[in-house]
Amino acid sequence: MMRILVVEDDLFITTIFSMFIKSLGHQLVAHSKSGKEALEACRLYNPDVILMDIHIEGELDGIMTCQLIHEEFDIPVIYVSSETDNHVIENAVTSNSYGYLVKPITKQELGISLDLAYYKHKIDAEHRANLAQEKDLLVETSLAIVIVSRGRITYLNKYALEFFKPLESNEVLSSPFTDYLNDNLKEEVQSLIEKPFQNSRWTKELSGTFTIEGNTTWVELVASEVSFGGQRVLQFVLKHPSCDLEPVTYVNVMKKALMNYPRLCLLLSEDMDIYSYNRIFGIMPADEQLQLSNFLYNADLQKLSEGKDEFKLQYNSEKGVMWLKIFIARNGNGEPMEYVVIEVD
Repeated sequence: MMRILVVEDDLFITTIFSMFIKSLGHQLVAHSKSGKEALEACRLYNPDVILMDIHIEGELDGIMTCQLIHEEFDIPVIYVSSETDNHVIENAVTSNSYGYLVKPITKQELGISLDLAYYKHKIDAEHRANLAQEKDLLVETSLAIVIVSRGRITYLNKYALEFFKPLESNEVLSSPFTDYLNDNLKEEVQSLIEKPFQNSRWTKELSGTFTIEGNTTWVELVASEVSFGGQRVLQFVLKHPSCDLEPVTYVNVMKKALMNYPRLCLLLSEDMDIYSYNRIFGIMPADEQLQLSNFLYNADLQKLSEGKDEFKLQYNSEKGVMWLKIFIARNGNGEPMEYVVIEVD
């Protein structure tokens, strides 16, 4: 059962909507005649879906009210109006609405529209939550990461933005990634963009020149296919050959770990503190996190990692035996900076 708010200044039409809503098995939680009343009703009742007329009482029309509701409450709005002017409809459709019905409407039309709006909004919310979590992971890493979809840059973290200075993020986002690449590197990246996605794990190391505002530098890339925001995209890890960023082994594991690694993955600081982990199995209980952190600390990873970039450890947890593979990220002096710990067979 959905909880519906009707924003309509015609009492007769409101009565019809009320009958339809009840007959469909839903609940009319409130009726508002103006945009101001609608905003207050959202605060009081938090409805699941809103039916909105465009021409309503007060200073705010339905389109303006819909925009405010989207920004403050994120509740799906369906326009129900007799307005057929193309310009008005275009403004309505582009105002974050979830449907447009032309009066008079039938009960069946209303029922279908309510279901579509409710479930599409639910999927959109889950998508935004997943995308936010994925972006949080990319923010936490010190790798310079660029996400490319259909050839255009859709996301880059602050370390990647350093490569694009003096450009700002809003100037870089949505621009073709290959616009900044030269010669062979541009051709190689373009071939990856044009290649169909394989839905598998692969990496490719590339290098060449990179130009921003007339300034050309040499850059190394590690390309891979990942899932980001619910779709397959290309991820590029950028590195200057002269900078003290993590080695390629660390880059390779980070892109796997951060992008939907199907098992446990931990990110540790040089002091052995767990500063991030993937949440594929939900939030790790504090006692379990402490137990694992103590095990890794007592294992003396710094000593075990001498002369190595990776090694395996057996961890006996309350849930049974677990094998952990540890990858070491070193600075320019060869000293451990961070550790990536993943569960393996």
